[in-house]
Amino acid sequence: MESSMVRGPEAFERFAEFEQEAARIHVNQLGFLPGLLQVPAYATAMIGGVAGLAADDSELLERVHFRTRRAEAFRRRLEGPQRPHLWAVIDESVLHRRVGGDKAVREQLDHLRLMAEFDTVHLGIVPFTNGAHPGLGGPFEVLERADGTAVVFFESAHEDELVDGEPGRARARQEAVEALIGSDAVVADPRAFLESLSRSLT
Repeated sequence: MESSMVRGPEAFERFAEFEQEAARIHVNQLGFLPGLLQVPAYATAMIGGVAGLAADDSELLERVHFRTRRAEAFRRRLEGPQRPHLWAVIDESVLHRRVGGDKAVREQLDHLRLMAEFDTVHLGIVPFTNGAHPGLGGPFEVLERADGTAVVFFESAHEDELVDGEPGRARARQEAVEALIGSDAVVADPRAFLESLSRSLT
């Protein structure tokens, strides 16, 4: 298979289609939580803040609705017969950012804790106490279908990019995420860590 690179709106469209069939999802995220794990209040504040859209802007409402549908579809798949696996590396700084205010952050932390109870969801939270680590190299997401085909997605506020047909590149990033989550660089018990952060907001 020849490699290809797609940029702009088409990149995200292909990414969203691929996501619906992905059996394995690897995410390395530094600035915000993965879209599949966001609650609506958090998504609204994050998308609006990054894109500079007012709370009642129709574009914002449409984008939040789409992200919420993606998250709900992923949740349904987690409860179905063919459950996808998700590995997500999250920097602790993301969990402390007051996106949408304390109420939204508490809801988001509690949702993350519940999602982490699924045995196919693997969260790796890198604490402030950790120094430099491979995850600081930049955000990305790898989606892999059951047949082994995979794409690498790079999201930014300016232009998204999707790379297809480069299995070696995809596998290297998958291995980096899994290695980091399996290392001492992440907190030992992410659910307990999230619960503690949530209680600190009360």
